[in-house]
Amino acid sequence: MEHNKNKILRKFPGVYEILGNEDIEPFNKTFPYNFIKERLNILIKREKDHILNLSDSEAESAGKERFGVEYFAGKLKSDLDNFSFSLKRVINGTGVVIHTNLGRSILSDRAVKNVAKISSSYSNLEFDLKEGIRGKKKHY
Repeated sequence: MEHNKNKILRKFPGVYEILGNEDIEPFNKTFPYNFIKERLNILIKREKDHILNLSDSEAESAGKERFGVEYFAGKLKSDLDNFSFSLKRVINGTGVVIHTNLGRSILSDRAVKNVAKISSSYSNLEFDLKEGIRGKKKHY
């Protein structure tokens, strides 16, 4: 009976209620708010899909056992604790190849500081200040 499953899904707590949980607040210092919210929405969708794929009796049983704020906050906390960005530091043992998608040479400290400075605010990337028109990336 789809009606029972929908009843269970309607009992899921709201996104903002989960995001307000005290276990989640520390992650606001590590990750952007919208990223945390997106990860939570993925977890909620996964749980909804799981419920919809269960038999009626399994769904009813699962609905009694979990799906409160603490359940989702715990899932989100675990997800964020175990999250890692896809770019990793590696060693290019074959020598430094400078070519798109084949490797990158190491940037100097000065270059890294300049990239951090420029990328943390608005810049003239793709804008020709001299001409006052849209520029091209290749000129940078």
